[in-house]
Amino acid sequence: MKLIFFIGFGCFCFNQVILTSTDEIENGNIPEEIFKSNELCSQMDSKTQLMDLNVDCQLLALKQLDFVSLLSLAETNHHFKSLVSLFLKQMFQKKWVDIVIRWPVPQEIVGDYIKIKNLTIAEQLFKNFGHLIQKLKINRDYPEKVEYYRSIYKLVNLHCSKTLKEIRLVNYLNNFFDEFTNQFENVQNVYIRNILKTERRLNEVFPSVRRLHFHIFGFLSTDSINVKYTNLEHLKMCMNANEGPLTEDVAAELFRKNSHIQSLELKRASPKLIKIAADSLPQLERLKLVHIQNNYNNESISFPKVKIFEMEGFVGSWFLNTKFGNVEEFSISGKYGLEVETILQLIENNKQLEKLQIIFSFYNDREFTSDALSRKIGDKWYMEAFLGTIILKKKHNLL
Repeated sequence: MKLIFFIGFGCFCFNQVILTSTDEIENGNIPEEIFKSNELCSQMDSKTQLMDLNVDCQLLALKQLDFVSLLSLAETNHHFKSLVSLFLKQMFQKKWVDIVIRWPVPQEIVGDYIKIKNLTIAEQLFKNFGHLIQKLKINRDYPEKVEYYRSIYKLVNLHCSKTLKEIRLVNYLNNFFDEFTNQFENVQNVYIRNILKTERRLNEVFPSVRRLHFHIFGFLSTDSINVKYTNLEHLKMCMNANEGPLTEDVAAELFRKNSHIQSLELKRASPKLIKIAADSLPQLERLKLVHIQNNYNNESISFPKVKIFEMEGFVGSWFLNTKFGNVEEFSISGKYGLEVETILQLIENNKQLEKLQIIFSFYNDREFTSDALSRKIGDKWYMEAFLGTIILKKKHNLL
């Protein structure tokens, strides 16, 4: 039905000046406005054949097809395969291909995701257009779907290894990761959640990774992840409080082997692990801590090169003992605001501070008002206060 609609819609779009040639399709030169326009070509000719339509009208018609119909259209002839290829190339720059089996979902485009749940459709996609996919998410395998996922990993390995840039592997239990016998040389962003078993080392599969995100990676084989990632710049780790020392030991070893990273984000980390990070990552310039564990022992921690520091769901004022030295931007968000005296001490301890942002949901029981803070900071800082947010910016003498 969709293809019949495509033909009818194309006839309605005919009789328009041809702006785009078939040669331009082959070269990938399609004007961006084609993909943004909602205007239709103006007239209809009942004698018009599908192949008589100009390229602009055909591209406009493609916007009306669902994803499965696009794949079917691509199999009709070389011209439409080229046209669909170009259309998908534009789409894949922004949207994720999401291989999902967690619940019954239609095979359709939902927000930023193109959801695929049928193996036949997946094979059709990867074999014909796998070389165009830039963002791929593979979602949760179940025991009864073992062969389904094994096939998916083989398809990804064969058809996506040259052009894939981002990958998310979520909640899978078997070692299908070992199906990745090729190197994914262009993958720079990797997200991995809850992998129980893998023999291959991640730096062998993703040698160019720059941003690496592990979620509850105490489950992972330490030999697979505790390696040096030569190009790694940003490391994000979401810790599982139930994993205890195993998680900390794995993370500590990972820090030591990648002392060159410049950006670190930790969620639910213990102060012990934060101290290990401070001692192991001398090049760190950006640090974000989310929901740290509340067992701080007032031991001094030093991040001498960190310029941007963020905390979410902060606990107490332990960070006042943390020596940053060169921090320029400080952002704290949580349920309650800081006491005025705590803010003043924070400013005093960080002489290089240029901007301080505090976001909170409720006032605490102690003294904290924007007026009280304004009186204390004097004329050295600009202050903005609105909707549970306080922003301080240092003034500079322009003379």
